[in-house]
Amino acid sequence: MNWISVDEQIPVMRELVLVCGNNVEVEKGYLSTYYLDENKNVTYEWTIPGHGYTYNVTHWMPLPKPYKKPGPFEGSFPYVTYKGKVIWSYTEGNVKRLVERLNQLWGEQ
Repeated sequence: MNWISVDEQIPVMRELVLVCGNNVEVEKGYLSTYYLDENKNVTYEWTIPGHGYTYNVTHWMPLPKPYKKPGPFEGSFPYVTYKGKVIWSYTEGNVKRLVERLNQLWGEQ
């Protein structure tokens, strides 16, 4: 991700993003409002939670996506087939369900 100048693009109002600028260290913040003067110049007002309002934000970027621990079948085949048919997939449930299904199929033979 790269920093985006507020002169090029602004984030969605009240969407929490990373901000930085003149006298503003890298912080989480959001665009709270903006004003147009008589010459149609825009002034953005940003909220930095816990610090109040500032007008000194020059750049922003979206927050990174939160870490997600990979599931036990991440990167492998998350399904089991029997006689060419998928009989279980990780998204359907846990391993206990797979064992029950296999016992059911083996009992049918």
